[in-house]
Amino acid sequence: MRLRIESGIGIGGLLALQLATTGGAIGLLARTAPAVERILRENVYSGEAVEDMLSVLAAPGEEPARTGRFYAALERAQSNVSEPQEPPLLRAVEQRAESALAGDEAAREAVVGALRDLGVVNRNSMAREDQTARSLSATGAWAAAVMGLVSFLVGVLVYRRLRLRLELPVVEVDGTLAAVRVGDAHRRCSIADAPAELQRVGDNVNWLIDRLHAPVVAAIDTSPPLRAAMLHLVDRIPTPAALVDMRGDAVALNRACLEAAGGEGAPLLGPAMSSAAAGAPMPEGWTAEKVRDTGWWLVVAEA
Repeated sequence: MRLRIESGIGIGGLLALQLATTGGAIGLLARTAPAVERILRENVYSGEAVEDMLSVLAAPGEEPARTGRFYAALERAQSNVSEPQEPPLLRAVEQRAESALAGDEAAREAVVGALRDLGVVNRNSMAREDQTARSLSATGAWAAAVMGLVSFLVGVLVYRRLRLRLELPVVEVDGTLAAVRVGDAHRRCSIADAPAELQRVGDNVNWLIDRLHAPVVAAIDTSPPLRAAMLHLVDRIPTPAALVDMRGDAVALNRACLEAAGGEGAPLLGPAMSSAAAGAPMPEGWTAEKVRDTGWWLVVAEA
């Protein structure tokens, strides 16, 4: 259960960050699109109306078709007011439009000036909307970058956590089983910082290894008479000699070995006994022979 909870929290956190990043990108696009639409609806539409009125005033004469085009464009501009500066300018155009269309030069210049100011108002409005859209885009880009960095860091932390709590314990179990497979009877799983499920796996593996070697240990005859007889035989060997069990512990030492233990041969006694128990190559100057039906090793220093 603990392993499932830790894995769920780590993977769930990554998925939540991915969803948040995706939602932020969608929200950014949703806010940027209306800004562009507003520019088209409120400013470009009015700008086209201003251009139509100026084109009518630029052509000489007073024709009904031209007059109709002018007032149709003026009506479009009046129906699309989006800035507070526009109504006074549109009223000025409407008040002097008839005289301007009739050929009054002063009225024409006044109408052209008002239309020019109206175009400036709409261009300024478009510039502000464009700046707003750019700000939204930059904010969204930085937000996405921050979310991506946070997602990366969380991913690294989740990986390190899973490696310490899941990968390394599994590697420990695998290494223990591989060592036992090649004959190491002393290797056991050591799993401390891991979920309870993996600790139970390690305990079960250790129990199986103990059971695997239990029959061998039980079959060894370690009765006192045999131990005494072996000690008597070992003591008759003139060079240092020792009986070693499967764990590398001394069962019996002869007199020469006891004397060597306090002298120059002491550093080699331990490695020799451990090598014999593990079935490893013996140190130079030592031999090992397995004692039949006992599970012991006779370790003898060469003369």
